[in-house]
Amino acid sequence: MLTDQTTLQDLSINGKGENKVFEKLCLTVTVRGRQQLQHDFNSPLETAKEIKDVQQAIKFIGKHLNNWDIYISNGTLMVIERFLDTAVNPLPSRPNEYTAMSYKLFSGSDFSLTKYSIRHCFDFLKGLQLLVNKLNTDDCPVVLKEHLIHAESLLNKQEFEVIWKKKEASDLTKSQMLGLAWYLKHQFKRPLFTLMDIYARLDAWYGMAKAVEQYDLCFPEITESDFPFIEVKGLYHLLLAQPVAYDISLNEKQNFLFLTGANMAGKSTFIKATGIALF
Repeated sequence: MLTDQTTLQDLSINGKGENKVFEKLCLTVTVRGRQQLQHDFNSPLETAKEIKDVQQAIKFIGKHLNNWDIYISNGTLMVIERFLDTAVNPLPSRPNEYTAMSYKLFSGSDFSLTKYSIRHCFDFLKGLQLLVNKLNTDDCPVVLKEHLIHAESLLNKQEFEVIWKKKEASDLTKSQMLGLAWYLKHQFKRPLFTLMDIYARLDAWYGMAKAVEQYDLCFPEITESDFPFIEVKGLYHLLLAQPVAYDISLNEKQNFLFLTGANMAGKSTFIKATGIALF
């Protein structure tokens, strides 16, 4: 879809404030998911196949909304980012009970920061693995499965076995916690950021699926045709509290519409509703 910022502004797609399409449809869990969805809104899909693929992904996630009841929150990702970029006293690469206790005694503040951060890293990795396990089924759409397989390949590390075997981060010993911290900061930093990007992608689609459920929206059927056409039943403006629905049909035989009425009768609203639906 080719458009410009002026059109997006006229349709109230983006921008700050509640009375915007993006704000109404953005029901993501995290800021990263919100940023990904914002990127999607600023880069509309161009081909029918791309749109259909994303439709299938959102429909599939819509059937699994309850599976998002996992450990990951926006605070989780914020803590992880801060931890990866914060300098601490050198962590022991192969900690044992003695070196772990020494680190706690001689680097108390860094130990506390590391312990707090690893709890969030633990929740993110375990939560993402649970989400991958729930969504990566035989009927999972290809475009979604690609992201799940990528995440699964990054999570398939021997160093994470201690996470899968423990129920909570508090079950880790001091040496296990410090060993995991060293691995994440020195061996897994870039893949961990990649995993957060993958989750942002999933969260953006989750936010759209949640909006579909909350506002009882429908998915358009895209039909291959030699001529452009649009046919909508019950079209209404998404941002109105009490909208009036219309039907519209435009095709190669009926490709012109006279729109008449008094001032403030809803002509512009109807035009904008059509533009938003197409967007």
